[in-house]
Amino acid sequence: MKRVLISCFIFICLFVISACQQDLPYQKLSRDDEMTGGSLTFVYDNESHTGFFGGEGEIVQFYNADIAKGWQEDGCRVGVSLTAPSEVTDYESGSLWVDGEKIQGGEFYQTVGENKVGRVVLTPLVSEEKREIEIKVEWSDGIPAQTYNIQIKEGTQFMEG
Repeated sequence: MKRVLISCFIFICLFVISACQQDLPYQKLSRDDEMTGGSLTFVYDNESHTGFFGGEGEIVQFYNADIAKGWQEDGCRVGVSLTAPSEVTDYESGSLWVDGEKIQGGEFYQTVGENKVGRVVLTPLVSEEKREIEIKVEWSDGIPAQTYNIQIKEGTQFMEG
């Protein structure tokens, strides 16, 4: 009887722990034109969580460094945005990685309107040599991270500065 009670207790504890680390639904990665313009084609693949930019003969725009926008370097950029799942209410914790470079919680979120919807806007540098970007986001502490990808399609050109 004692073994049954201990087994039940362990099972309940494991169940409670696993329920606390809920997997959130993946959000759709969207093209963001507020910080980067241009007319690149954008397609999002829900299965691979990948946003594809460009196509044959299309050109990625060049931007000068702009400290106000957080751009330390000149170069070609694409803009993407993600809106946090509705289950996320803590916009101060969590982390975001862009190609392995970590951005601390609270520093990558924006507030939209009065609804205080968490939104992430990224404008990574891309080039002929760097056509793929990995974005990993942990929406808040204790929530498993999600991975998204950006790919620049073959045939896409890069404007020179």
